[in-house]
Amino acid sequence: ILACLGLLAITVAMHSIGLVAMMGWVLRSPALAASRTTTGALPPIWLLVRVVWVLMALHVLEIAVWGVFYWWRAAMPDIESALYFSGVTYATIGYGDLLLPAEWRFFAPIEGVTGILMGGLSTAFFFAILAIWLFIAIFADIFTRPDLSGWAKAGWVLLIFILPVIGVLIY
Repeated sequence: ILACLGLLAITVAMHSIGLVAMMGWVLRSPALAASRTTTGALPPIWLLVRVVWVLMALHVLEIAVWGVFYWWRAAMPDIESALYFSGVTYATIGYGDLLLPAEWRFFAPIEGVTGILMGGLSTAFFFAILAIWLFIAIFADIFTRPDLSGWAKAGWVLLIFILPVIGVLIY
């Protein structure tokens, strides 16, 4: 059980460190600055593609941690099988063509739930970046529009902050 909790902790730590580092990189990205000055979608799209690449790399590394552990503890016959089993389990595909020995079987559901949670964190992170980009673009548009009075700009800002989903959809 301790080994399983250790793998879970390593996975969460890797993912958290990766997301924190990536958030700093994204917030300093020229693509977000470009969304304040241009209406072109190419810089933010390229940013999102790179974010997905890094997220996928994080997941692959996390799968590898579990797979190497299975191989090291001889729970799988070879490293290829261990990595394959880990990937299928982490992604909750569960083909069932490979099984852990009876004494290791409780690792599989823990790895599957861990994969679901890390996938959820990645999804939330991806949508947070979309939200940041959308808010920057909308606020840049609000404050550069000459047809809006100061009160109208203040009203839009309040609406978007108080009721973000409704405010963004209305705007």
